[in-house]
Amino acid sequence: MRVYFIFLVPALLAMLSGSCKFPGDSSAAQDTTFTLSVSVKGIDSGLFILYYTHKGTRKSDSVLIKKGIGSTKGTISIPVRAFLQRIVPQGYDMVSLYLEQGNIEGKGVLDSMAVAKIGGTPSNDLNMLLQQRLKPVRVAEAQLNKEIQDA
Repeated sequence: MRVYFIFLVPALLAMLSGSCKFPGDSSAAQDTTFTLSVSVKGIDSGLFILYYTHKGTRKSDSVLIKKGIGSTKGTISIPVRAFLQRIVPQGYDMVSLYLEQGNIEGKGVLDSMAVAKIGGTPSNDLNMLLQQRLKPVRVAEAQLNKEIQDA
């Protein structure tokens, strides 16, 4: 019991004094840069909007597509989930991704951003693997939803 007390007291004092930072605490992280490069087949020009949060503030950045290619750069303090939205006359089309330090690459087709491939950084590569593994579950879910609606 004494051994635990000896080790816990300094740790608790450090946390209470504010000298210890926790994961996800944006004040603990330094700003890093990201680059998002987008390649879209079937589109010559267009506009995409990147939505994300940086240090508690909602941000948006435009990605202008010329000859099917566009890019944007920015700063973040911790990896954050973001949404890349394509502006279309009938509404919107979007895909989620993670902004983190490094070069993020997005490849898609004009028909749907939902099938875009986002990679190039650890979080986005893992997210793509997760989406691939969840695909059979989502197909089954869609089939069940259709059966329920048709009943």
